[in-house]
Amino acid sequence: MATNIAKLNGVVIADIEKLNTEPAANVSKFNSEEYLRYPAFITATGGTITTSGDYKVHTFNSSGTFAVATGTDGTHGNKVEYLVAGAGGGGGWVWAAGWVIPAHRPGGGGGAGALRTGTNFTVSSQSYAITVGAGGHALNQTAGSDSVFASITSNGGGYGAGAIALSTDGPSSANGTASGGGGGGDSNAGSAGGTYGYAGGTGRYGTTGTYGGSGSSGAGGGGAGGVGESPAGSPGGDGGAGVSSSITGSAVTYATGGGGGTSTSNFNGGDPNGGHVSQYGRSAVANGGNGGGGAGWRYYYSAGQANGSSGGSGVVILKYKFQ
Repeated sequence: MATNIAKLNGVVIADIEKLNTEPAANVSKFNSEEYLRYPAFITATGGTITTSGDYKVHTFNSSGTFAVATGTDGTHGNKVEYLVAGAGGGGGWVWAAGWVIPAHRPGGGGGAGALRTGTNFTVSSQSYAITVGAGGHALNQTAGSDSVFASITSNGGGYGAGAIALSTDGPSSANGTASGGGGGGDSNAGSAGGTYGYAGGTGRYGTTGTYGGSGSSGAGGGGAGGVGESPAGSPGGDGGAGVSSSITGSAVTYATGGGGGTSTSNFNGGDPNGGHVSQYGRSAVANGGNGGGGAGWRYYYSAGQANGSSGGSGVVILKYKFQ
């Protein structure tokens, strides 16, 4: 077989560009013998593989392995484009003691995970462990987990601020270089953003109602493309803008901050996918790195905890030329 032949007329096979004026990559046989020149492009396995024109796209919606065999073409044979999104932070919860009238103080939206993108990242013939972060929980207010490819780490988003009725709000959080969480229903500011994300907004504490606060609204969590909104009234603040990418061949927006909750109706939580308020309990879209929505609250003479939405899980997408 030709694959066992190291040279032709003293020339290393991998250095041959043409055979009798024909590009070597187009030659399938040589003197009736199967001819397989060393591949010029990357070949790889792992994740969900799709094709976009002359490119292969590997999408990792969960942790896995990107196993690579590089080609001989120095421009295309060892370069990949990447998108790595950390998971979104959980939205802020609200807790009220028994038999009190809560001050209607909803939670802030969770911050989006850090979004890192790039082209011409050099890989070698080896296996790369891929980590896809899990979204932060709203029940116990946690930040999103990190997503990792090779030397690229995208931190998860910070969680949104929680609120305790007739008391001060709990804090929001930042998480490494990810976006900050949103503010609570009080006038507290959200956490600062990082290198790859923006800060959460400042919550609003209303002044209407016998016990105050019925016009309170939670702030939006920071996104990869903009700060979380600080609400002027109701509804709660929008999450910070995400960033659009067409790495898969279609435009998709990633890493949007979660919306803040509001107190104008029962259980109106913030939209975990970046808009105005939506029905309480809606989950963030998986594998987008979006922050969770903050909880709404308007119970009277009742005790309990209203949870925001969990953040969306992260994603790792890798793309390379294969022909």
